[in-house]
Amino acid sequence: MAWFWHDPGDGEPRWDLPELPVTDAYVARQALDLCGHPQNVMENAVDYGHLPELHKAGLKVLEEPHISGTVYSVTHQIQQLYL
Repeated sequence: MAWFWHDPGDGEPRWDLPELPVTDAYVARQALDLCGHPQNVMENAVDYGHLPELHKAGLKVLEEPHISGTVYSVTHQIQQLYL
């Protein structure tokens, strides 16, 4: 995971990076050309309800969404992509 910060006035970040657990879970990696803004990808990743309907993806929710301070998270697993 890569985190980026940009401030037009060269200011420091106004938030701390979250602590992420180290697991032995399989992590999929894929590179592709994106015709859009990367922010849309990140916002849609936590909107797990749209994955089966829009992308025809089998989905298993491992942890329901929860909020802790400024961090919103959900853990899910894409089981199969129906093309």
